[in-house]
Amino acid sequence: MSEQFIERRIIIGLITNDEFLRFISEKFQDQYFQSQAANTIASWCIRHFNTHNKSPQRDIELIFGSYKRRNILTQEQIEDIDDILTSLSGEYETNEYSFSALIDETINYFDEQKVIKLADEIKQLAEQGDLSQAKSIIEKYSPFEKEEKSDPDFFADNIDRTRKIFEEVSESIIEYPGKLGNLLNRHFVKGGFVGFLGQEKVGKTWILMDIAFQAMKNGRNVAFFAAGDMNREEMELRKYIHLARRSNEVEFCKELLIPVADCWKNQTGECQSAPGNSPFIEEKKPFKLEGLAKNYLPAFKTYSDHIPCAKCAGTHEYIGAPWFRIKEKCEPLTWKEGYEIERKFVKTFRGGKWRFAEYPADTLTTRMIDNKLDEWKQEGFEVDVILVDYPDIMATEKDDQRKDFRHGENSKWKKLRAMAHRRNAFIAAVTQADGKALGKEWISLDNYSEDKRKYSHATAFFGLNQTDDEAELGLFRINQLMVRSGKRGKKYVTVLQRLEIGRAFLGSY
Repeated sequence: MSEQFIERRIIIGLITNDEFLRFISEKFQDQYFQSQAANTIASWCIRHFNTHNKSPQRDIELIFGSYKRRNILTQEQIEDIDDILTSLSGEYETNEYSFSALIDETINYFDEQKVIKLADEIKQLAEQGDLSQAKSIIEKYSPFEKEEKSDPDFFADNIDRTRKIFEEVSESIIEYPGKLGNLLNRHFVKGGFVGFLGQEKVGKTWILMDIAFQAMKNGRNVAFFAAGDMNREEMELRKYIHLARRSNEVEFCKELLIPVADCWKNQTGECQSAPGNSPFIEEKKPFKLEGLAKNYLPAFKTYSDHIPCAKCAGTHEYIGAPWFRIKEKCEPLTWKEGYEIERKFVKTFRGGKWRFAEYPADTLTTRMIDNKLDEWKQEGFEVDVILVDYPDIMATEKDDQRKDFRHGENSKWKKLRAMAHRRNAFIAAVTQADGKALGKEWISLDNYSEDKRKYSHATAFFGLNQTDDEAELGLFRINQLMVRSGKRGKKYVTVLQRLEIGRAFLGSY
């Protein structure tokens, strides 16, 4: 089909079809047509629609006459536009093109013209040696998308749509077991955007990786964007350690204390069905966070035969507490073992895929994430879960660079929220707490860094808390900071972990 014929069909649609003109008016930019006269007519149609909320129809000739009388157009422009309108005049009332087909055809054509012009710009810049600007133009490219139309009647749902809403809107696409699941799962949904706020070196990247593994096991496709905190090789090594539950470093292959869930009543003998010795039979209250290690480490050595019990977990009788087991000394993980374990994992969990993209610090933008996801989508990879590590070291879009730094930070989170909504995907991102969080037992809402408006864009926000004693024992706490759905209030979960063997989640209470 010739370009001239396609442009002719589009111009007829703009002149005669209200719905088509409404769609194009939101997306049109100059120079989408090869014919300058067609660009001019399109701009008239859009201006007419913005004023009168309808297509110009025969009024296009009056608009043309007005421009001629005011001597706004050159003689060459007048002749070109007159040729187009004269050739179309007999088709104003006989336009029988399918609206849906015309939309698809226009999107494809405009996208093709956009790519051609970008390619010309990139080639010219490359020939001038300006590779930085050429790359910037590549990053800006985003294809046209046909928006799905929904019935504007808010009470027009049929039985199938009602069932779909109940089943899909609240469906957790990532599911953790136990108490951690009770806290998080309801927020891990399509369109959800969850932020995790934590101090430095609390294991934020490990937590995102664990979410990725959980999603894969659930048959979900994961896109992981590393904004510069860790490179691909470091992340891949963590992958192997997680899968093997064994480090490649001699230091972490020595005898290691692994936390397990127990009950405080079991540890004090208060529970009548306690299965073993009670190390804290004289204690009345669970230990405070400060001093956990000095209480538990000696007790574990003395009462190594204590049998932990969490049978009542989930009931009011249960009071969670940590206990431990010993992981025996082992040989460091080798590359051959890592490869074999990875192949076995891939063979077992065939449903979900995990794609990874890394960028140097202060280079990744939300637009680049969108472009990469579009590229992967064309390759058949439809994303369910997007993980960003982490927005704090992402670059601001060029459009936002003139703004105050805080506004740029706010814009990152705002655009990530829009991405979750637009792609109907779940997004999780980690962010650094401010300096005042150091030494605090509990992260709070006032520990945000850069700009507090990031809270308003997330559907839920959680704090990552850990004292030195907890780090030694393999514990950390997640507390609820802000949620858009569900019960508000102070909620927290203690999570058992051992990052030395690549495990951010071993259990919770």
